[in-house]
Amino acid sequence: MEKQYLLSVDQSTQGTKALLFDREGNLICGGDLPHRQIINDAGWVSHDLNEIYANTLKVVRDVIEKAGIRREQVAGLGISNQRETSAVRDRTDGHPLADAIVWQCSRAKDICVRVEESGKAEWVRRTTGINLSPFFPASKLAWFMENVKKCGG
Repeated sequence: MEKQYLLSVDQSTQGTKALLFDREGNLICGGDLPHRQIINDAGWVSHDLNEIYANTLKVVRDVIEKAGIRREQVAGLGISNQRETSAVRDRTDGHPLADAIVWQCSRAKDICVRVEESGKAEWVRRTTGINLSPFFPASKLAWFMENVKKCGG
């Protein structure tokens, strides 16, 4: 039986990293690629999902090639991501409908203010366990729905 490996992919705020481990937990090799930070004049922070996808494929392929193994030898994959970064995709083909809104972007703060002014902030906190904040995905998804045509905006 061929030796098997575990692949770890970390898609972080600054870039995409891949690490390849053997079954004993020894690091075989790794690689990383940065991606652009798209910041406009208002301070909104976005990421190009197509760039992230392409970088992920490239860094994984590069690590497998650098290790000199066949991709079939990868027995498992672990993935970590940016968590509160939010994205919307076309339900039919999976293509991005807009750039991702990065976790530290505050473009949805006005949505949070509207919910606060409607008197529903306490209900949100009791129901979800978190306070209103543009950090969390719900307000980002509401922003997409209000501002991206294919999402209803």
